[in-house]
Amino acid sequence: MASASPRHSMSRTPRRCQKVMEALVPKICVACKLATGKDQKPPDPFHCREVLGHVLPNWDAPGADRYFEDAKTSPADVLAMAAAEAVVPVRAPPKKKRPRSPGPGSPPPRHRIKAPTGPRPTGAMSDLKQGPTRAAAPAPRGDFGLKKPLVFGVVEKLAADDPATPLRAKELRRGGVPCVLTGVAAADVAPCMSDWVKPDGSLNDAALLRDVGDERAPILRYDAAYSDAAPIREAMRVADFVKDHWATGDASAYLHQWQFPLSETARRTLLPRGAEKPPPLPGLDRDLLEHWLERTGGHSALQYVFMGGKGTHSRLHVDPGGLDLVIAPLIGTKEVTLVHRDDAELVGAMCDSDDDDDDPHAASRPVDPEACFDARTDDGEPKRKRLDALLAAPTPPSLEEEPLLALVRCWRHDLKPGEALVMPEGTLHAVRNSTPALSFHRFHLDTTNPAGFWKALVDGDSPGIRPAEILWNGTHGAMRALDEAVDGGDGDAARDRAECLLKLRHLVGAIVREFDPEDLAVLGRRAGSEGRRGGFDWRGLLEDVDDTLGYWAAGGDA
Repeated sequence: MASASPRHSMSRTPRRCQKVMEALVPKICVACKLATGKDQKPPDPFHCREVLGHVLPNWDAPGADRYFEDAKTSPADVLAMAAAEAVVPVRAPPKKKRPRSPGPGSPPPRHRIKAPTGPRPTGAMSDLKQGPTRAAAPAPRGDFGLKKPLVFGVVEKLAADDPATPLRAKELRRGGVPCVLTGVAAADVAPCMSDWVKPDGSLNDAALLRDVGDERAPILRYDAAYSDAAPIREAMRVADFVKDHWATGDASAYLHQWQFPLSETARRTLLPRGAEKPPPLPGLDRDLLEHWLERTGGHSALQYVFMGGKGTHSRLHVDPGGLDLVIAPLIGTKEVTLVHRDDAELVGAMCDSDDDDDDPHAASRPVDPEACFDARTDDGEPKRKRLDALLAAPTPPSLEEEPLLALVRCWRHDLKPGEALVMPEGTLHAVRNSTPALSFHRFHLDTTNPAGFWKALVDGDSPGIRPAEILWNGTHGAMRALDEAVDGGDGDAARDRAECLLKLRHLVGAIVREFDPEDLAVLGRRAGSEGRRGGFDWRGLLEDVDDTLGYWAAGGDA
């Protein structure tokens, strides 16, 4: 007896399976169907979906209404019906019976096919023309905030009395992210100026004029004569500035970056020799800049006073030297705009001036014929405003106007008395006084974030700051501090001083190993070693550091 054949070996595919297979088969969209002309093979689904990038069903394509035979259903109706069916499924109508084919001898049905005119269609969206009778409905678009002003990031706040703040602040500094310390009094950052503030937060004019009224401070004016190459063109007595500008609310002059430790009379009044210094703020170690200049009596020379009316400001810029910056308002509110140091080039790429008169190396630099055209600065119309100016404006631009800002990590914060902004080196920043404001600024250097300082030492592009001399004097100061801690029997302090000195030792060792005699000569000239007896003996300094660390390691930590 012959064996029976399998049940479905010769039978047709079940109807349910056919429907599933048809649903899974990719189909071309309406645009490609309409673009197919006479005697032209329609594009395959892969060409439609992957090459042309069409998405099913593409009902909102121009001319898609011609796909409907009765011309009564529009693409908008189809979209509305599809949305309704997604909530309440519509039962499909019964299928119509297929008409019987004509019998033998019957003439075939006649179909009128209009021959296409013009170039042969390709199936692209650009080949579709607007229908002559009915315009295609535009696709609905919601407002997703493209035209709204840029939203800045929020600067992280850290409580000064929180035990976790020092570790978190150092972590942010290493990553180039600014932070704001809260609960910081004027005596914590500038005890010499705490008398200038009344209990109600206003300025004590009598105390200010008593201390520094006769001092001459630099004045910044953004007038027709302003130049980025020489922004400071005049100086004024502090008493005259308070009388003519601060008291009257005149914002045409800004007492800008007065470096008071360099004035002998101000230094004797505000920074008396031997005066006790406040402890460093949380997240900051002992400032190595205190060892730089001997005449400042153990105080940092890079301390400044800013004072101005509402609206006075400084433009977006980067401070040289590879040093961190601390800003603490004593009176009033300051609006600070910050850009991460790694994103400064994204902003600066659209800010470079094409004026070679400001570039001392323009004549020796070879001409680049493939240089990119910059619509902001190159000749031609229209010229666009510099991106740094737009970013620091009170109302920033939108991402539709400046799409590049979507790549930039930037923050904005209203800095008030009782707060201190800790800004990592290299941060692009702009400051605007929201109210009449008096603030204290100081640069800071410790071994937590020395990479930027090392770059400034190598590049030598820090006017007014001599990194090599700072490193030399700071290393000697760190050795003295370690010796004092060891002799005093303070093991914890000795361990901290040794850690600091070890990191400085690495910088000195890099100079000894990496710099040739010619580079060492250049480094000495930058640091002003001509007037120093013996110059800078970096190899000898390295040996002294090793002896000091060896003395501590041999038993100083016991």
